[in-house]
Amino acid sequence: SPSSNIHLPSSSSLPWKWLRVADILPGDYWLVVTDQGLVTVDAKAALERILYERLMAEDGPVVTQPLLLPETLQLPIADAERVSRFLEALAQCGFDLSPLGPDTFLINALPAPLADLSPVRLLTDLAEELDRTGVKKGAEAWRREVVARAAAQAAAGAQHPKEKDRVAQALAQLAQCAMPYATPRGRPTMILTSYRELHRRFQRG
Repeated sequence: SPSSNIHLPSSSSLPWKWLRVADILPGDYWLVVTDQGLVTVDAKAALERILYERLMAEDGPVVTQPLLLPETLQLPIADAERVSRFLEALAQCGFDLSPLGPDTFLINALPAPLADLSPVRLLTDLAEELDRTGVKKGAEAWRREVVARAAAQAAAGAQHPKEKDRVAQALAQLAQCAMPYATPRGRPTMILTSYRELHRRFQRG
């Protein structure tokens, strides 16, 4: 009903004046009604974009979440050497690692939005990313790449909202993102079917 419409603030990056969560579809898709048409949102892609921008926020350091019990990470020596070279960059992304030996690290803290992930798996995956990106891209480009991968893994393992009010909250967060239409690696977060397109398809005059 119109009373359940959510009016978006002027600071929103989305062009709609209002939205309403119509349904939560199988496969973690959200069906959203807006003043411009029907929008199908990929929940995983949307969460990936939200997490990425939260981690990349420029208004302060990434908030870290200390682990209740620090975990030990042992890597193949080549991966461990790469991680050692990038400890400072990892710290800028919210990872707190302490070297324990040539191939072993103590994981003390993770970026707060990623705190529910397995830290051993996360750091192992990031070591593989280091192998592909290295130093050639520069520290900031490498940081974006690492954060994008971490956000993708977090979104893949997260429980997506199943209630309309929580979906609405997530959409409000997405609307505040600088680039709400795609994941950091270019996958669309939403598909709009405009009312004009519906009229055309139904051959209305």
